[in-house]
Amino acid sequence: MTVQVGEIYGKQNAGKFSMYNVIKVNRDVITLQNIDNPLSQFETTISKLNQAGYLLVSQKPFINQK
Repeated sequence: MTVQVGEIYGKQNAGKFSMYNVIKVNRDVITLQNIDNPLSQFETTISKLNQAGYLLVSQKPFINQK
């Protein structure tokens, strides 16, 4: 799985759907920012993101120029 800056992931928590913006990707470590509370940021790994039940909500338009 590839995660890119600008993508939005979401997670259902106790009746609320929270969305997080990917603001930094460094190898397997990604930094997420809560869209409702921009001061709330945390780091996680791609595997933990999948295991915790986060869903891809929106992809950043991406053009592979390689």
